[in-house]
Amino acid sequence: MSSTFGVVLAITSLTIAVLISTPPVSARTGGSPVWTVGEEWTYRGYYLDPGVRWDFTVAVKVAALSNNSALVEANHTFSSGWMLQRTLFRWPSLGVVCSNATFSNGRRSDLCYTPPLEWLNFTLQAGKAWNVSTSPGGLEVWGYRYAVLPETFVETPAGTTSAFPVTQTAMGIPMITVKNVLPGQGTARTYFSGDVGNLVFYEAFDQGGAKVAEATLTSPALPRRANPALPVFITVGAIAVAIAAVVGLGLFVALRRRPRPPPRPPVTL
Repeated sequence: MSSTFGVVLAITSLTIAVLISTPPVSARTGGSPVWTVGEEWTYRGYYLDPGVRWDFTVAVKVAALSNNSALVEANHTFSSGWMLQRTLFRWPSLGVVCSNATFSNGRRSDLCYTPPLEWLNFTLQAGKAWNVSTSPGGLEVWGYRYAVLPETFVETPAGTTSAFPVTQTAMGIPMITVKNVLPGQGTARTYFSGDVGNLVFYEAFDQGGAKVAEATLTSPALPRRANPALPVFITVGAIAVAIAAVVGLGLFVALRRRPRPPPRPPVTL
């Protein structure tokens, strides 16, 4: 029995070691995010107008997904009211196709990009850069320049995670209305985290280099992993199955080795 028990125990140990050593699901490689309908991120931030500071919170939610498009809703709450913004992206590249906003005072704005605004160019990696030319609303052509900086760790109220900073020659990002997405008015830096599947921090600067806006992730809590409990369930299940196999094998061998009673003499009538 000892040799059989050793084989079972070795297989069990190897299985558990493989499961535990499997790296957690992460996109630190800067690959395009994996979203699910209903997934949500919350941010808190501010932006400055001359002499006025506007604080806001925004809940960003994946409203719909298809093979080639994603619809994201961003519910902004300001001190003076609210705004609901819907942005249609190409999926999974996150090129911005159209965006519309409805304000609490009844005002509405719509904007489409031709061609779509290539806001993030996956896979992100340090040193990567790209130029974008697009015509918003069929008006003049705007030009943007993006560049990826080395991966870094970012501390947020939601926790600490790694992210790729992406600099841009304009202020504003499609999912969160922080200033305007206009080239020549300033610069901005977007911190994208594959572990989070979205932005974790954003900051904008005017032409003189002064910070005029920022937004930071407040939830979900970090670190965040896809199906975080699954490896635990698999490991516990593997241990339970292995223990049951060992116990069952031991009982089987013990029953086979148990001394049998001597045969009874035949009964004579």
